Amino acid sequence: MKNLAPISWNGPRPQTEIELLSLQEQQAKAALKNTFEAGVQQLKDWVDLRPMIQEHPWKSSGAAALVGFVVAVTATAPSGETKSAPENTAAGAGEAASTWSSLTSLLLSTGTEALKSAVTPWLAQKIQDVLPGSEKATDKAAPTPPADDSKS
Repeated sequence: MKNLAPISWNGPRPQTEIELLSLQEQQAKAALKNTFEAGVQQLKDWVDLRPMIQEHPWKSSGAAALVGFVVAVTATAPSGETKSAPENTAAGAGEAASTWSSLTSLLLSTGTEALKSAVTPWLAQKIQDVLPGSEKATDKAAPTPPADDSKS
């Protein structure tokens, strides 16, 4: 990340108001550019899932499987527009669609709850890391391990 200090003026002191305003404009543009670049980098770091995946591989695999299931259900769900079947099999098709709907509804609600329980602590930690003063809060919240005086 670039230095966030404003640009320093190494030339002679500004003699006119136009020179002073030009210098201030350069400094403001440099500060705005540095702030924007720092914000983009912070956003990239916050959105990066690699540390969470390395820390929680099973939860990550489960979330990926759940997302894959949702995509598969969405892509292959039977549509109600196919009415070319004869009327004597329409009742059986309706029951199959009803069973399919209830099964997918059950799996989606269960998967959603599992995803919420897996992602909520991670998201809370990410938000706490971003908030100002979070270093002090995490230092106070970290318990100290008990001393192990027994040596075998």
